[in-house]
Amino acid sequence: MVFMRNNPDLVNHYLRFCRLRSDYLSSKDLDVGRYNFYYPVTILPLINFIKEHSIKYVYHPNAGVNRYLSIITSSSPYRSGKTYVPIVELPYARTKLDFTLKRIINLVSKYGGSDAFNYVIYELSENIYEHSNFRNAFLMAQRYSNFLEICILDNGVTIPGNIMNNYPDMSKEEDYQAIYDAIEGLSTKKEEGRGYGLGSSVKLFTKGLEGKLFIVSRCGACYIDKSKPTYYKLNSSHRWDGTLISMRVPLPPRNVDIYQYIYPQSDKKL
Repeated sequence: MVFMRNNPDLVNHYLRFCRLRSDYLSSKDLDVGRYNFYYPVTILPLINFIKEHSIKYVYHPNAGVNRYLSIITSSSPYRSGKTYVPIVELPYARTKLDFTLKRIINLVSKYGGSDAFNYVIYELSENIYEHSNFRNAFLMAQRYSNFLEICILDNGVTIPGNIMNNYPDMSKEEDYQAIYDAIEGLSTKKEEGRGYGLGSSVKLFTKGLEGKLFIVSRCGACYIDKSKPTYYKLNSSHRWDGTLISMRVPLPPRNVDIYQYIYPQSDKKL
C-alpha cells in the first residue's frame, strides 16, 4: 500500500522529513519552522540531508525548539543523566559502538534492567554492520515521559539491495517485498551462530516489548506494532537511499522471556 492520511505516528513524522526535503529540492528553501515539534525520525534524516547538501537552514522561530535542535546536533562530551543521546556517527568498527549503545541503554536504566531491550538494541546494530556496507551511519535517541524513541540510519546497500545481491532470482521483487522477506527470516548471513536474524529481533521488540517499529529502505517501508505489519511501496519523494530504522519502546520497558521470541527464522543460509 502507499502512505495515507491515517498513518501511524512514526510514519507521519517520517513524512515530515520527506516534505521538508521535497520543499528544498524544488525551491532551495528549507524552513524548519514549518513544524512545531520534531521527533528523532524527522530530525535524524533531516540533519543528515542538511549535511549532505551543505544547507544553511532557517532557524526555528520557537527558541525552545531551536535550542533543542542545536543540543541534539552538538558533539559535546557525553554526560550521564541526560534524557537523550545526541546525533552520533557510527564508527566503522563494530567493537567501538558499545559505548554509544550503553548510553542508549542508560536512558531506561532507571526503570530497572530489561534484557529484552538490551538484546534488541545490540542485534539491530549488529545487522547494520553485517549487511549494510555503509559509508556513513548515524543514530540518536530521546526519552519522553512514556516512551523512548531511537532512530538509526545509514547510506549502505539497503535491505532490498542486500537480498537481491545474494539471491539474484529475486532481483525483480518490489523493495517492500524484500523487506518482508528479511523480516520473515530470509538470511544473507555468511556465518552460522551469529544471532537469530532481523525477524526475531522485530518479533521480540513488537510482540514482547510492545514497541513500534518503522523501517524504510530504498523504495520500500514497513511499520510494525503488536497488532500486525503494514508494508509500503514508496515513490521517489519518500524513498531513503540506505536504511532507516525508527523504534519506540513504551516506558518502563517490559521484562519478557527473550527465548519466547528468538529462534532461527529460516534454514536458508548462504
